[in-house]
Amino acid sequence: MSAQKDKPALTRTLERGLSLLTLVAQGGGLTLIEISRRAGMSPSTALRLLETLRAHHFVEKDAATGLYRIAIGAFEVGSSYLKQNGMSESARIVLRRLSGELRQTTNLAVLDKSDIVYVERAEAEGPLGTRGRWGERLPAHSTAAGKAMLAWSWESRCDEVLGPPPFARLTPNTITDREALLRQLRSIRDQGYALDEEESILGVRCIAAPVLDREGAARAAISVSMLSGTRRPGQDGEVAEAVRRAAQRLSVMLGWQTQAVAMPEIDAHSVFTD
Repeated sequence: MSAQKDKPALTRTLERGLSLLTLVAQGGGLTLIEISRRAGMSPSTALRLLETLRAHHFVEKDAATGLYRIAIGAFEVGSSYLKQNGMSESARIVLRRLSGELRQTTNLAVLDKSDIVYVERAEAEGPLGTRGRWGERLPAHSTAAGKAMLAWSWESRCDEVLGPPPFARLTPNTITDREALLRQLRSIRDQGYALDEEESILGVRCIAAPVLDREGAARAAISVSMLSGTRRPGQDGEVAEAVRRAAQRLSVMLGWQTQAVAMPEIDAHSVFTD
């Protein structure tokens, strides 16, 4: 059988419509011409697809500006991801409590191919909180949340997710070497949390811990974003412990069971070989 025949059958019109939905979601307000140019299709084709999405409440058009934005239908479909995975309300409660405790922005992220996607967030009150948006994607290897989830995966799984090195460099601090990253993942597994030292965005640091399911696999990660300029002595240890507790709390809600306060120790089936 040819490689072409092995590929799943795809509907071209649906592919195009979904690509426009993604563009609108990422754009924060785009004109028809901007959307058609970015999508590489004619304005008339883009308009037909956008009108279909509008009819189903996935996008909306501002009558005054003509800008297309994401609409409530997309939110309803997207929010069902957390509901069907049993994390929706539990995650919100845990994130809000952690954000209030630390006065920092807290996030819930999941792994999608080689990226992490922020699917829930609790914004901090006051000037210490960073700002972001739901649905934002970042490469897993450059984020604390991504590294926290990869640390609870088999080495072969990490290779599958990340692809061949060198990995993309987002800032001068990004780890692009495979062996260096695997060494860090071993340390993350030992200590139970991961750090992002301005590896995705200069000026922003993150600390994350994995959310485990009943089998002990990392289903998600809870992270805290902090402005580098606000760092104080001893802060990392305090934040890491709070994030670990929050991740463990959500893990228990998902069915993970433990008698210990710390995250699980490496067992005979170690994720990484020495």
